[in-house]
Amino acid sequence: MQLTKQTLNQRTDHIYDVLVVGGGAAGLSAGIYLQRYLLSTLIIDKGKARSFWMQELHNYLGLPPETPGREVLKQGKDHYLSLEGDYLNAYVEEVIDEGETFAVKMRIGRKNPTYQVFRSRYLIAASGIIDHLPQLADMKNVFDYAGYNLHVCLICDGYEMRDQRVGVFGS
Repeated sequence: MQLTKQTLNQRTDHIYDVLVVGGGAAGLSAGIYLQRYLLSTLIIDKGKARSFWMQELHNYLGLPPETPGREVLKQGKDHYLSLEGDYLNAYVEEVIDEGETFAVKMRIGRKNPTYQVFRSRYLIAASGIIDHLPQLADMKNVFDYAGYNLHVCLICDGYEMRDQRVGVFGS
C-alpha cells in the first residue's frame, strides 16, 4: 500500500519484519523478494534514486538497452505494491537499535512535515550513492545534460564511451 500522511495511522503500531531504506533498484528488488517470502515489508523512499536520471540502462538482464531508469523504477514499484508491500515517500532522520527491533524516525513531507516512528525486526540499507556533479558556469542545470553529454558513472557509460575522446573532471 502506498502510505500517505492520511494513511499512516493504519500502520504505526505494526512491527514490520523488514524495513528497507531506499526505493531505488536495489531496495525495490529486496522488497519484492521479501514480500514473496511473506515477510511484512516497508520501503522508505526519499525519491532521489540515481537510476531515475539514467536515460538508458545497458546492464539490466532482460531489459532493452533503451529502457530509461525512471521506467525501471516505476515497474519495480508497481510490482512491489502488487505484492501488498507498504511504501512511503519519506526521509529517514534516525535509526535506533532497540535490541529486538529497530526504531526508524522519519520525516514525511517537505512543507509542514510530520514525523513518524516505525519499527522493524530487520533493516536493509539500500540508500544508494550520491553523485556530486560539477558546478559549471555555462550549465545552469547539470541534470539536463546527464546521460547525454555529461556522464558520471564508468560502469553505466564507460562501454558506450569507448574509442571516443572524453574530458575528465575530478577532485
